[in-house]
Amino acid sequence: MTGEPVLWKRFKSYYFNDYFYLSTYGFDAVIYKPLLNIVFYGFGILPHYNKSDCKYIIQWAIDGEKSDEYKLERKDAEKDESDKCYRVNIMEDFGVRPFKVSEGT
Repeated sequence: MTGEPVLWKRFKSYYFNDYFYLSTYGFDAVIYKPLLNIVFYGFGILPHYNKSDCKYIIQWAIDGEKSDEYKLERKDAEKDESDKCYRVNIMEDFGVRPFKVSEGT
């Protein structure tokens, strides 16, 4: 795999108000179908609305094939202050090598 990772943002912009956080009982999912072949390095997670530390269960599926479930803990102070989210690097956090995802899958 060549080249440097490029950060893709789910939303062009978002507002930092009461609605951009996750709660202790909530979940989030994204369906992302790349228009080009990509290499999947990781993703971002929104923090808890009360600035609480959180535990996450992470899983992804590519072409219907699910990954293992991974547990992740993040302290509120660990979030990236520029975009108010936690960065998750699948190699650093889970020991999973970045992998290719074909266009349209």
